[in-house]
Amino acid sequence: MSSLPAISTLAQIRSARVKCTDFHPTRQQVIIGLYSGEIILYDYKANQQVKQVALLSSPIRSIKYIADGIYFAVGSDDGRLRIYDSFSFQLRQNIKAHVDFVRSIVLHPSAPVILTAGDDTIIRAWSYNKSTAALELEAEYTGHEHFVMSISSDPQGLRLVSASQDKTVKIWDISHFQNIEDFRTKAQEGRIGNQMGKREESLVDKMNMKTVNSLTKQAGNMITGFVTNTPAFKSNLGEDFTPRVKFDPLFTLNGHADCVNQAVWCESQALSGGQENPYAQGCLQFIASVSDDHDLFIWDTYSRQIIKKQQQHTDVINSVHFVKQLQLLVTSSEDNSTILISTQSMAQERTLNFGLERGWCCSSMQSGASTILALGYDAGTVILRIGDFAPVCAFSSQKATRFVVSGQYNHAYSKIDQSLTVGGFIPKSSSNLALSNNLAKALISEPEFKQITDDVPGVIKKMEYSAGGKFLCIQGETEAVILSALTGKKKFDCQCRQFCFAAEFVPSQFTLADKPEKFEYDYESTLEQQNVYAIVTEKQRRVIKIFSASDSQELQKVKVDFPVDKLFSGPLMGVANNEVFVLYDWEEGKFVTQIDMQVTQVIWNSAGDLVTLVTPTETYILQVNYGQIASSLSDEAYDEYNGVDNAVTELICLPVTIQSGAFTSDSKLFVYADLEGVHQLFMDEVTQQDSTSSVLLQVDQLKQVIQVLGTYNIDSQTERIVLFGEANASYYNEQNLLYVAAVNVDKSVLTFKQLALNGKINEAVEYAKENLKSKSAIEFAADYLIKVGAATNIVVDLLQDVSQKIKYAHKLKRYDLVVELNGEDLRLTAEDAFMGGYITEACNCYIKLQDWSMVLICAYILGDLDALKVLIEKAENNVKFRAAILLDDVEAALNALDSPAQQVIFKKARDMLSPDDIAKWKLQLIEAKRSDVADSLEEQ
Repeated sequence: MSSLPAISTLAQIRSARVKCTDFHPTRQQVIIGLYSGEIILYDYKANQQVKQVALLSSPIRSIKYIADGIYFAVGSDDGRLRIYDSFSFQLRQNIKAHVDFVRSIVLHPSAPVILTAGDDTIIRAWSYNKSTAALELEAEYTGHEHFVMSISSDPQGLRLVSASQDKTVKIWDISHFQNIEDFRTKAQEGRIGNQMGKREESLVDKMNMKTVNSLTKQAGNMITGFVTNTPAFKSNLGEDFTPRVKFDPLFTLNGHADCVNQAVWCESQALSGGQENPYAQGCLQFIASVSDDHDLFIWDTYSRQIIKKQQQHTDVINSVHFVKQLQLLVTSSEDNSTILISTQSMAQERTLNFGLERGWCCSSMQSGASTILALGYDAGTVILRIGDFAPVCAFSSQKATRFVVSGQYNHAYSKIDQSLTVGGFIPKSSSNLALSNNLAKALISEPEFKQITDDVPGVIKKMEYSAGGKFLCIQGETEAVILSALTGKKKFDCQCRQFCFAAEFVPSQFTLADKPEKFEYDYESTLEQQNVYAIVTEKQRRVIKIFSASDSQELQKVKVDFPVDKLFSGPLMGVANNEVFVLYDWEEGKFVTQIDMQVTQVIWNSAGDLVTLVTPTETYILQVNYGQIASSLSDEAYDEYNGVDNAVTELICLPVTIQSGAFTSDSKLFVYADLEGVHQLFMDEVTQQDSTSSVLLQVDQLKQVIQVLGTYNIDSQTERIVLFGEANASYYNEQNLLYVAAVNVDKSVLTFKQLALNGKINEAVEYAKENLKSKSAIEFAADYLIKVGAATNIVVDLLQDVSQKIKYAHKLKRYDLVVELNGEDLRLTAEDAFMGGYITEACNCYIKLQDWSMVLICAYILGDLDALKVLIEKAENNVKFRAAILLDDVEAALNALDSPAQQVIFKKARDMLSPDDIAKWKLQLIEAKRSDVADSLEEQ
């Protein structure tokens, strides 16, 4: 049976032949290079094409993001290497990198260096400037006798492997680029160069290993010498691109019968037998190569021999790609198929055929716990997701903060850097489960996870703690295993398709209609004490069986009118299929109410008087009227067919489908995650007003939130929201770490909002000034004050940041409130007001800035005579003259004219010219030694 996680198709993008793809290192986008010379930018998270640009007239064969995704490099059939800005697509650099086709581009993993390979048989290493994208040729690698089809670096940046049409695979040393300045010094002093490969080969001889490829190396040197001395080649590259040093290959692998199209580094514990390669010096030990001969070879770099040979394709294999996280080789062929091969077993895991004709390329990106693949074909690109984005996990804050996570993924383990943030990384694990019994402690120190490997389902669908936190249920496809939450040891198992735990109502904590002082019914329950649970079996999908986990006794059966697809835990048992959601009483199995909608997720508050129902398009928060439910169920005349009238009341419908959510312990907040981020919804506002708005939480630790796990109390004043997600790479040195983070509930925002809700606006504002620190919280407070009709000056006074003041001045159409600003800040305000059509406000700002040209424009648009008079008094002469003309103030206009010549022209146009004016002009010309011009003036 295949051990490969589930594969889902995210997108099929029809286009011309796809020759190359690459993933942006930070944005969830893939860039696609086409044989037509076009590129496509596709957002695989939003599942939409961002843009398609006709970039070149020649085919694009290679494309690679560089400089942390700021630029991307393009190699094409005209032999040129081009660097583009990845945001604007502006061309930054364009050089002749090779005589003919540029077939492959590789980014060095740890240095600002890109390596290119082309049809001139040479591999070149270029350093780039991150600011200017300027390129400098650092080194050349010579030795191939024919086209270099592809190159690939190992993850450490120590070795490069190349595949060529000369039927060979060559290995090169690129470790010297890890310190680029040290490399340049050694190159200048002649301490590295062509002898590097010979010295390393001598090292191999000293290890009693067979020396290989000496004849190949000699032939390669002869070819290289011929090509390097070709005048046309030198003139094409130019004087500026002389390499600092040239390198020979470390060694060559011979074995393919035809052109080798691609070779990549890979690893396999199954092949190595747990032994390390002493020659590799930290590199991966194995190389996979594919060829026109239809073969896939696995080479051992220690023995330099073929240790595995597979011929699973029936035509030319164009590409091979190694996915380290999945230990998977992906091969694409001209037989129209793509094959996934496990390097652990060397077994064929899956064969894919999308009907897009020949396969040409593959690239991958880790996203959370899943891997995104981009496969290029003749007729387009396919984007796949292998595995779920998030491993299955569960959280409980009862008695202890317990957390369990499925370990069926590969992520690096790391200790916590407390100087940056608090939280716990999830450990790398090949076992099924990792369990922490004190997550709160793990959030402030090194996390301790206990591995659970025995008697758990092979495929985990759901994990859930019992309401009291005593048991943990691990649910698979056809069985559920119940473990001790403390020890992780198996208690029992059961064959079932669905499973859920019971919870109890807590009337003393009700916050809505059934508040404690109004609650008239004594509530006694042993549901949590007995650890009651329900199951649905495969054979009886219309029957729900309810058991006690404490004594393994069946308590009752509940028959329903439809096949059950889902069970949801809570104080009332949730039962659903794709059309309806039904609530049942746990104690007697009585029908309570039915809601006709497809429910995918159910989230209860701790008291049981609030429940959130998540559907594929919307999210509903409902009030649970337990007083009504308890009264009806205890009535002897209860009509079980119709259920309880008004059992639930809709409070709010959010027009989004949330990924996960949780109520705080006091039910004041509902915290939920969607595609935009993590939000706080204030329940007091939901219950007291017709509309509400959420506040976006700032979670710097996480690049992307996978799940809101829940909350736990540190003390009576402090509560934390526990989030699970993908760690922000800006905090850490390694990508794609899964991380558990805790964020304090912003009690200050809650207090501010409660004060405002109670009509104490001034008190709320003073409280906000003293206690609201984050930018998002302050903007939320400002928005809320606007919403409740607070005075505009109060709102602006609350704002501390200049950009916020400008933003809200525009929002409120009150630029007069920010004229106390100076310099560039005031100029930005004026420009914003002018462009927004608020000319009067802009004019006032420009008067303070003494930008008289803009004041003139504003005054002209407004017809503002007072502003024009200000210009006559204060502006420079050219602006003063224009203002005087608009006011028809002849005297002011003449005063603004500097020279007699200007005055003559002005007066003549107005029939005001006199002989004295001409005389003044002549006198000025004579003083300027321009008597010839003076004599030519017509006497008046």
